Amino acid sequence: LRELTGFFFHFDNTLTIYEFRQFDNNVFLSAERFASIEYKLVKGKIAKALPFVTRGRYGHIQGPREDDPYNLTDIFSGNEIIIETRGQHSLPDTVKKRDQVYFKITDVDEEEKQILLKKLLALSYKSKLTEFWVETRGNIQISK
Repeated sequence: LRELTGFFFHFDNTLTIYEFRQFDNNVFLSAERFASIEYKLVKGKIAKALPFVTRGRYGHIQGPREDDPYNLTDIFSGNEIIIETRGQHSLPDTVKKRDQVYFKITDVDEEEKQILLKKLLALSYKSKLTEFWVETRGNIQISK
């Protein structure tokens, strides 16, 4: 099992998945002191984000919503996201051998998700009102 971090971009329904790895960081620092140079080896860890799944629009591969793109309502703890491995060059070779890779969502920033859902709901409602007004404006009669 690998611990991965996914990012979902609600404005275009794209997602990407990264693997954050820690590497040993050996850096030489120099400090000049009275014409002599002192070198120090600084040891530590450095974290790097390695792409695992490239950013793109992915959709349901099976089930009643087959071919529908993933959206914000699909992002919740316990859900599985299935992505085809074709075209995913950063996947390990053992994973590339399969047609699909399954990702289990274990943690979601629910507070941020609720804020986004409320904004999307408000925009959807506003859009529906605008559609209704455009469709009916010539057909509404006001009685006196």
